[in-house]
Amino acid sequence: MSLIVARKDGSKIGIVSDTKLTHPHHETKNHKNSPKEGIVKTVILNENLCVSFAGEIEPAELALKEINTSTDTNSILHLLEKFHTLSKGETEFIFCIGKPNLTIYEIKNGIVQETNHSWIGDKTAFENFQKSILAPPAKEQRQEKIETPLQNSKPNQPSITITEMNLSIEVSQNSSILSKLSSAMDSVLENDSISSVGGFKVNVIYDNKFFYNGYIKNYRQNVIMTGYGAQAIGHGTAQDGSYSINFIGGSSDFKSVALHVSQGNFGIVYTRTDNGLLKPVILNFDEVDFSDEIQGKYNITSSFSTQDRIQKYFTKASNLFHQKNYRQSEIYFDKGFNAAKGAEKAKFLFSKGLLLLNLADKKPAMKAFSETIKIDPTYTTRILNVLHPKH
Repeated sequence: MSLIVARKDGSKIGIVSDTKLTHPHHETKNHKNSPKEGIVKTVILNENLCVSFAGEIEPAELALKEINTSTDTNSILHLLEKFHTLSKGETEFIFCIGKPNLTIYEIKNGIVQETNHSWIGDKTAFENFQKSILAPPAKEQRQEKIETPLQNSKPNQPSITITEMNLSIEVSQNSSILSKLSSAMDSVLENDSISSVGGFKVNVIYDNKFFYNGYIKNYRQNVIMTGYGAQAIGHGTAQDGSYSINFIGGSSDFKSVALHVSQGNFGIVYTRTDNGLLKPVILNFDEVDFSDEIQGKYNITSSFSTQDRIQKYFTKASNLFHQKNYRQSEIYFDKGFNAAKGAEKAKFLFSKGLLLLNLADKKPAMKAFSETIKIDPTYTTRILNVLHPKH
C-alpha cells in the first residue's frame, strides 16, 4: 500500500510519503522495500501544483500522463477523480494547489473533498503516524553508558558506548508542524511491524512554490569511543546495520529527484519521462561523483554532503600515484586543488610537483613547487629535501 500525509500550516503545505512499490493485483510483501525497488509518489507538476497517490501505480501513471502539462485545476481534479473511479477505489490521490488559494483536495473512497489535512494509503500506518504526531517529545534520543576501558586503551581513558544513534538533518522550514510530519513518517518507516510502508521518506514543501526538501538520515548501531577530545563517529557499514541516506532534492524543472546511500555506494535518480511517474535510475558512484553526475546531467545541486570531497580526491590521486598511473593521478590532484581552499591547496600542488618530477617534467614541477611555497611557506624544507636529497 503506502502512506502519504498532507497538511496545511499557515501559508505553507507539508507533504510526506514513503516509496514502497505496490504491484497491481499482488499482495503487499511482508517486508520493507529497498530504495532501489521504490517509486516517488508525490509528483510536483509545476511550482504551483502537486499530485500524490497511494495504491496501484498504473492508474496513477495514466492519470499523470493525461494531465500532461495542464495547469487547469478543475480539469486535473476531474481526471484524478476519473482514474480513482476506474481503479475501483484502489488508487487514491491528494491534489495540492499553492496559488491563488492554498488548497488540499483528497480523492478517496469515491469522494472528492477539500480539506486542511489529508492522508491516503494504509490505515494502520496512519494510526501509528498519528500516535507519533501526538506523542510528547522524547527526552532521550539516544542511550549512553560508561563501559570498562578497552584492553588497548591507555589507563584512565574513558570509554563511551553509544548504544544507538539515529540522526536526521533537514533543511529547516521554521514550522513545528512540518517538522512533526517528517519525524512521524520516520517512526512509521522504522517500525518493522508495518509492512505496508517502506523505502525511504520524501518530503515536499509548499512555501511560495513546491519543492522537494532535502535531508540526511543516518542510523548507527553501537559506537565505542575511547579517549578524550572530538572524535568522528562516521557512517558505519552495511554489515553492522548502519545506513545513511542523503536525500538531495529535485531539479528546477521537477522532472528529476535524487538521493544517495553511502553504505551501498550508489545513488538513485528518479526521473519523469512522457510526463509519467518518477522512476528510478541506479548510478553506482560514491557521493562526490554522484553529486557531480547529477549536477551535470540532471541539474540537481547537492546542498549537503556526507563525504569529504577534498580527502576523496587526495586519496584517489595518491593511490594512483603509488600505482605509477601518473596521468590519472594528475587529474585528481588538479580536481583536489580546484576544490580546496586556502592553505589546503598547497598539499595538492606539492604532490603534483612530485608527480611531474617522476614524469621528468622538471620545469612544470618547479613551477608547482614555487606556487606551493607561495601558498604555504612551511613546505620549503620538504621541497629542498626533494630537490637536493642528503646522502
